[in-house]
Amino acid sequence: MLGFNWLSMNEALRAHESVFKHGETIYLSLRWQPTLLVVVLAMTMRHLELWRFVTAWFVALAITMVIFPFTPAVGGFIHYGLDHHDLPHLSEESISGWYGIFDSVRSGTVYKLGANTITGIVTFPSFHAAAAVLLGYGYMAVNWLRWPMLALNVGLFVSSIVIGGHYLVDVLAGGLIAVIAIVIVRRLPYLRNNEASNSLG
Repeated sequence: MLGFNWLSMNEALRAHESVFKHGETIYLSLRWQPTLLVVVLAMTMRHLELWRFVTAWFVALAITMVIFPFTPAVGGFIHYGLDHHDLPHLSEESISGWYGIFDSVRSGTVYKLGANTITGIVTFPSFHAAAAVLLGYGYMAVNWLRWPMLALNVGLFVSSIVIGGHYLVDVLAGGLIAVIAIVIVRRLPYLRNNEASNSLG
C-alpha cells in the first residue's frame, strides 16, 4: 500500500558490498550507543536530559512489547528465504541468527527468554528505528556529539530496512512510537523543566 518493494530494494543493493559492510556496522551501533549516551549525559551533569532519555526509552520499549505479540512478523530475509549465499556481504547473524529463538517462541518450545535465549525478535514495530529516533533526540543535548551522532542515527534508522530486514512500515511505526514516547516524557511533571533537573540531580 505504501508503494515500497523490499525485495526489489534488496536486489538492487546486492552488488554494493560497502552498503552492507558499513550498514551492518551502523546497525550494530545500537549495542554501544545507549551506554555512551547515558555515560556522557551523567558525566556532564545533564540530569534532566538523562532522565528524559531513559524514561522515553522504556516507554517506547513498553509500547513495542505490547504491540509485538499481535504482529509476530519475520521480516524480509526470512519471508523471502534469503540466506548468506544470497547476501555474502552480510553476516549470518544479521540475516537469520535470531530466527531460531523466534520460531521456538512462536511454536511454544521456548516460553521464557533469558540469558541464553535473549535476542532481537521484534520485527513490527522496529525498535531499532525507535531507538535511532530516541538516540538522535538524546544526543542533541551534547553539543560536541550532536551532529555526528545525529548522522549515525539517521543511518541506523535507514539500515533497519537494509540490514535489519525490516519493511518500511516497521520503521515508520518504530519512529512514531519513539515520537509518542518523547511527547509523553516531556509532559511528565517531574521531567518538564530545568527545575526538575535540580531535584533529579
